[in-house]
Amino acid sequence: MDNPTDTVKERTRPTRAYKIPDIDVSGLKGLSSRLKGEVLRDFNHDYGNLLSILNTSFDPMALITLFQFYDPQLRCFTFQDYQLVPSLEEFSYILNIRITDDVPFVRVPKVVRFEKIAEALHMGIKEVERNWKSSGGIHGFYLCFLISRAEDVAKREHWVDFSRLLAIMIYGIVLFPSWENFVSLAAICVFMNKNPVPTLLADVYFSIHSRSKKGGYVVGSCLPLLYQWFMLHLAVRGPFMLKKSSLKWSDRIVNLTSYDIRWNYCVGKVWNIITSCGQYPNVPLMGTRGCISYNPTLAYRQLGYAMERSQKHVEAFESVYFTDVKDPLELEKITYAWTKVHKRDQITLSKKVPIAMGPYRKCVEERVKDLLLPFARSCPLYEQPPVVLSDTVAAELYIQAEADNIKLKAKDQEVGLERYFQYHEKVELARKLKCAQGEGSNMTRAQRRSQDLMEESLYRKQQECAKLRRSENNSKRKVQDSEKQLMEEKAKSARLEEEIANLRAQQRGDGGAHSVIRRS
Repeated sequence: MDNPTDTVKERTRPTRAYKIPDIDVSGLKGLSSRLKGEVLRDFNHDYGNLLSILNTSFDPMALITLFQFYDPQLRCFTFQDYQLVPSLEEFSYILNIRITDDVPFVRVPKVVRFEKIAEALHMGIKEVERNWKSSGGIHGFYLCFLISRAEDVAKREHWVDFSRLLAIMIYGIVLFPSWENFVSLAAICVFMNKNPVPTLLADVYFSIHSRSKKGGYVVGSCLPLLYQWFMLHLAVRGPFMLKKSSLKWSDRIVNLTSYDIRWNYCVGKVWNIITSCGQYPNVPLMGTRGCISYNPTLAYRQLGYAMERSQKHVEAFESVYFTDVKDPLELEKITYAWTKVHKRDQITLSKKVPIAMGPYRKCVEERVKDLLLPFARSCPLYEQPPVVLSDTVAAELYIQAEADNIKLKAKDQEVGLERYFQYHEKVELARKLKCAQGEGSNMTRAQRRSQDLMEESLYRKQQECAKLRRSENNSKRKVQDSEKQLMEEKAKSARLEEEIANLRAQQRGDGGAHSVIRRS
C-alpha cells in the first residue's frame, strides 16, 4: 500500500560544508568615526556607500544557507519557484558606484610600478618601497602600516589623503580580501581603475562557484555586500528576521515563494541593463582570482522587467570559468569584449513590471525537478494567493486584478449604502417640512394680512410725502418768482430815480440862463 502523500519525504540534493572567514574591521570602524560633516559627505560622494558595507554585520549561517541553493550551471540561486541572480546593476545601486564605460580590472601587473602606487596613496616613492611587503605569495601593504599612516594624516587634518587611505583599506580588507590584515596589490589596482563593480561581482561568483562542489572557505568575495543584497530581497514581507527567528535559516529560505520576495527595491533606479559583451551571449566577468560569466537575462525580474519566456540555451548556459593564469588568450578576448558592451533599456525590453509569465515559471519548476532543492519544504511562511495556471496572464497580474475587483465591489457597496441613507434623509426632511407647513398655515395668513396692511399704510405715507415735496417745491418756486419780481421792481425804481435826477438838473440849468437876460 502506498504511503499517504503528506508522509512522503521530499527528495533533496546533498549540501556542502562552507566556511566564512572572520574579518576584523574594528580598526577601520575606528578610523571611519573620524569622518564628520563635510568630510563625511565628500567621502560618500567620492567613494560611494563603502561605510555602509563596512558597518554591515551579517549572520554567516544566512550566507552558508544561501550558498546551498547555488545553481552552478545557470550561475544563479534557484529556489522552489523563483531564481535570484546577483547583478551588476544591483551591486552598483547598493554601493552607489556607477559602472563606467572603461574596461574593468584585468589582472595584477607582473612588474610593480611604485610611482603609480605612490601617486594613488599620496606617499613618497621611498616610503612605498620601504613598506612594500609580501604575505602568502601576495604583495602589498600590511594593514597596521596603512592605519598608522591614516592616523598621522588625520592629526594634520589632511582629510583628502585620509579618505583615500581609508577607502583603499576598505577595498583591501572588506571588498577584495586576500590575506588577513593585508591589503593586496590586486585591491590597489582595482581602486586605481575606478570601476570596481564588475570586479566585485566577478569575485563573488568565482568564489561561490569554485566552492560549489567541494565546499571550504568562501574567500575573495565581498560577503557583507552579498548579504546586504540578499536581505534587500527578503525585506518585503513584514518582520522576516524577528517573526521567524526561532526557525533555522534552511527552513526560512526553502519555504519562501516568489510572492514573499521583494522584486522592486531598485526598479526605479535601473533603466539600462548590460546584457552581453562582444561576441559572448552573456556577460564575462574578470575578477582578482579568475574569470567567470553570469546570465543577466535571469535578473530581468529583479531589475523591474517581466520574465515572459523560458531562457534560451545559449543565453543561460554558455559560460566561461578559468583563472587568468591558465588561459591568457581567453582573458584577452574577454578584455576586448568589454570594449563592446551591449545594453538594453525599456524600449527594447518588455513592460517595466516585475512579474513572471507561465513559460518562465514552468522552466523554473522543471529546473527544480532536475536539480532538486537542498532542503525539504514544509509549509509556506506566509499566506499564499490562489494558484493560477495560465501561460498568457501572470499570476501577479491575476491576483492584482482580483484584489482590485474586491476593492471595487467594496466601494460599490459603500456607495449603495451612502445613497440609501441619503434617500431616507431626504424623505425625513420632506416629512418635517410638510408638518411645519401644516402647523404654521394660520400664522402664515395672519402674517400676510398684517404685512399687506403695513404695505398699504407705507404706500399712503409715501404718497403724502410726495404731495408735501411737491407743495414745498411749488412754494420755493413762488418765493423765487417773488424775489425775481422784487429785484426787477427795484431796478425800475432805480432807473426812474436816475431819470428824475437828470430832469431836475436840466431844469436848474435853464432857469439860470433866463435870469441873466432879464438883468441886462
